[in-house]
Amino acid sequence: DFEADTKAALCCTGQETEVVEAAVQRAKADGELNANAFKQLILERVSSLVAEEMDPATVDRLVVGYGMGMMKDFEKRCTSCGEFMLAAEVRHQTQRMRESAEARQYEHMNARQSMQKSNVQEAHVMEAVEFNRAWETNMEEFEQRAAQVVQELRKRHDTALREFASKHAEETLVKLKPSKLILELMEIQRKLARSGNYTEAQKYQKKINDMCRRESAGMQAQAEAQLRSKVQAFKASQRLEMEALLARIERGRSEHRGHWTVSAQRLMQAHKNMLSDLETRQNLAMKRAHVTVKTEIVPIMRQQRASADLRRAHVRA
Repeated sequence: DFEADTKAALCCTGQETEVVEAAVQRAKADGELNANAFKQLILERVSSLVAEEMDPATVDRLVVGYGMGMMKDFEKRCTSCGEFMLAAEVRHQTQRMRESAEARQYEHMNARQSMQKSNVQEAHVMEAVEFNRAWETNMEEFEQRAAQVVQELRKRHDTALREFASKHAEETLVKLKPSKLILELMEIQRKLARSGNYTEAQKYQKKINDMCRRESAGMQAQAEAQLRSKVQAFKASQRLEMEALLARIERGRSEHRGHWTVSAQRLMQAHKNMLSDLETRQNLAMKRAHVTVKTEIVPIMRQQRASADLRRAHVRA
């Protein structure tokens, strides 16, 4: 009868007979013991299982096991009563339940593996971000130091150039050393003056002054040209020093970028290897699951209640 079937089904969920009897009596007290009442009793039992088992895959496996146990028990009772067509239908539904449960177990496993892989990839992204941030800081510090060194050299060059130009500017103040021709003219002028020929002496004086100015201007121009040449040579040496510094900075910059690139490639390869290893282990676990799932999803019969309770207690612990 329906009440006996209900009690038998509830016993298959791992409950003691006394607990099942009390649950059925409560359902009868609330109204007629019908399909809705039976459904409510099963839902209450499933809810208690969900509360006890935090792992959804384990909960699903146990619930299906109890459900298959109920179906198996019902199939046996149908067979004993001669309801063979009903027993065949129950067996068919049990098989469908098993197949659906196996598919869900694979889905649970796929979800866990996808989450695991996603977490690893997220960790890799965060590590790469921190890696690049550290290298960007390193490069910024390098550029700041390089700019500081260049600025210091420019200041030293400016100071040195001013001192060099000031030191050699005195060379342009050349004292006039009369040429042989001017000395001869000066001797003639003195003789004319001694002889009282002042008019001619004055003419020679003017000629001497003009020649002194011309020679002085020429010598001054020559000295200034020499100074410019020295300044240009000094600037050229400073340019070479600056170019050498900039070349060293560029080599250092290239080395930093090279180290950055090599380190980034190593990090990417390490991440790739980790993901490859994870995928290999996950694929192996999935292959094993195709065997273990079939052995784990089995009917939990009345005689298996004690061992099932022990397994659930172990999972909770």
